[in-house]
Amino acid sequence: MTAEVPQLPAHHVSPSMKNLMLVFAIVLVGALAYLVWASNTAPDTTDNSATTVKKTATATTDETTDWKTYTNAVVKLTFQYPATYSAGEVLPDGKFCPANDAYCSLTLSGGSSKDPIVIVAYRRNIQTEFTGHYDTPNPPVTTLEAYLKDAFAQTDTTLKSNLVLVDGRTSYWVTDPTTEDRTMIYVQVGQALYFFSFDSAATYDKLSAEHKRIISSIKFVN
Repeated sequence: MTAEVPQLPAHHVSPSMKNLMLVFAIVLVGALAYLVWASNTAPDTTDNSATTVKKTATATTDETTDWKTYTNAVVKLTFQYPATYSAGEVLPDGKFCPANDAYCSLTLSGGSSKDPIVIVAYRRNIQTEFTGHYDTPNPPVTTLEAYLKDAFAQTDTTLKSNLVLVDGRTSYWVTDPTTEDRTMIYVQVGQALYFFSFDSAATYDKLSAEHKRIISSIKFVN
C-alpha cells in the first residue's frame, strides 16, 4: 500500500497585501525616475572663472604696450607713437619747439602703414595762423571754423560731418587739397593751434588703425 505524501496547504496572498506591494513598486519606480531626472538637470558647478579671465585679458590687450611716449612741457602736449617710428633728433623735449618759437613742427616717419608720415605742428597764437594765411594784419576770420571754411572750402555741413574729438576737444579733419592721401586734423586749445597730418588716407575714417591709436593717445597737458 502506497503511503500518501501529505500536501502543504496552498499559500494565498490577501488582497490587502497585494495592494501594499503594488504601492511599494510604484513608489520605487517613481523614486528611481526622480533620481535619473535630478542627475540630468543638476546645475553645472564647474569653475570656469579661469577661462573667463583668460578671454577677457585677451580681448583687452593693450596694443600700445611697446609704444614710446613723447611729452613736451613747452607746447603742453603728450602722445604715444610706435617704437618702429623714427623722429631723428627733434623728438627730445626742448628740441621740438623751444619756448621762444611761435611755430614749430615734428615729423615722425616709419611704421607699418603706407607712407606713414605724421606731422605734429604747433602755433602758439592761432591769430598768427590766420594772419599768415591772408597775408594781412587784419584777417577776415577770427575762429578756427571760419578759417577752415575759407582755407579748405568747408561748409557748416562738412565741418559737422568732419568733427572728431581729440582728448575730448572739438576738432576737425580736412583733406589736404594738394594731395589725395593726407588727412589733417586741426585742434584749438585756448589761443594755441595744433595741427596733425597723417599721410595714409584722404579721410579720417580711412586712416590706418595705427594712426587712429596715435590720435586717441594725444593729451593736452597743463
